[in-house]
Amino acid sequence: IIITVVEPEPILNISDNNITIYVGDSLENISVSNSGGPIANWTITPALPDGISFSEYHQVIFCSPVTVSSGIYTISAINSGGISSVEFNLTVLTTPPELSTASSLSEFLLIRGEEIETISINNSGGDVVNWSVIGDLPRGLTFNDDNQTISGTPLDNSDWVNVSLYAENSAGNSTLTLSFKIVEEAPSISTFSDNYTLTRGDITNPISIINSGGQVFNWTLLPELPNGLFFDADNFTIIGTPLVNLTTTQFSINASNDGGWSQIFINVTILEPVPELYAIEVEFVFTRGQNIGNISIFNNGGNVEEWDNTILPEGLELSQDGILSGAPSANSTQSNYLVYANNSGGTGSLQITITIIEPVPEFTYEEEVIIPSD
Repeated sequence: IIITVVEPEPILNISDNNITIYVGDSLENISVSNSGGPIANWTITPALPDGISFSEYHQVIFCSPVTVSSGIYTISAINSGGISSVEFNLTVLTTPPELSTASSLSEFLLIRGEEIETISINNSGGDVVNWSVIGDLPRGLTFNDDNQTISGTPLDNSDWVNVSLYAENSAGNSTLTLSFKIVEEAPSISTFSDNYTLTRGDITNPISIINSGGQVFNWTLLPELPNGLFFDADNFTIIGTPLVNLTTTQFSINASNDGGWSQIFINVTILEPVPELYAIEVEFVFTRGQNIGNISIFNNGGNVEEWDNTILPEGLELSQDGILSGAPSANSTQSNYLVYANNSGGTGSLQITITIIEPVPEFTYEEEVIIPSD
């Protein structure tokens, strides 16, 4: 007689034979109990998905799934007395997408013509099956659903526009609304010089303003330009013919657009035209001791502020009206003299030649009268 004594066969029970869980969630209280004999070996078929495990020691199913899956699994306990099995249905669902921006920003002020810093879209929910863009991204920007980024270079100015990113999967959907405004690059203005000297009555060489930035929407120039000068906003130039004199004055020029502003300062001085002297005659012969009358020096240039001259023959003088007068008191040979007229624009001069001669001799005599005697 052969007698074999075996263990009572295992008798398994499971606390939940229909398990539903979402990717990323955790469950630790799914227990498998045994009311039969001691268990020698455990088996599970088929293999559990990633993130799902069974602890033989604790006889607990740990659930922390990382992928979507669905299946029926069998846990079997074996000893010398036999085998016991329990089945459970495991369904791992994805979660709905949950969209946000990496920067947590939803409004973006961008500059036309400048490549934007990439806008990354984060998804803290389940994997996205389908992406959609609701509304039109500004021209030049694109959404890449492979890496969930918005990138590019905006090409057109625009006021605030809303664009929504829509992501969905089998569990649901998520919508993220972003706002974009495209502005012009701020102007950046300069000039060839900070100082400009003009002459009253002369056509001004255009003073050019150079803009290396964005398009200018508004110009401001303070204080007001002197009479005769104008600012040409189309060509960024100061042009015209100044009609008044001006001591050195600082002007501010401001260029602005919706992206910002730029300011420069220039100094403008307007001088009087240089005097241009002439006379009806420039060579004179005067007689010592005789009044020469009034000889006018004429000016065809700017207004004279001061008249001056080299040292004239003694007895002659030049008035501040440009009139030569007097009576020479000494003879002199032919000599050159300069007459000067000064103003803010400079000095004009005229050379005159003067000779002073002796008066013509005047003879007198007494006639002797002889009376014959008788």
